[in-house]
Amino acid sequence: VGSPQLQLTKDQIRIIAEQAGSVWMKLGERLGLPADHLAYFKDSSDNVTEVATNMLTVWQEEEQEKDSISAIRDALTDLGLDTVLASLNLS
Repeated sequence: VGSPQLQLTKDQIRIIAEQAGSVWMKLGERLGLPADHLAYFKDSSDNVTEVATNMLTVWQEEEQEKDSISAIRDALTDLGLDTVLASLNLS
């Protein structure tokens, strides 16, 4: 039995980014990203999927020692985005 997955794959980040859409900033807040980081991401592109992908990638890189899967699961649930969780196939 392998160890449980703690980090999101690039595909999972893309799925979250695509489905989070306009609530990406609230997701970032729930994940504990500072407001100045979120403002930087917001200004970086007009494409919300691209912005959300960049935000999630940077967040996970900064939190490598932590369980990204649990954090994203909690944040998505808090935001009522359980359908996103279902599409990620997280055990």
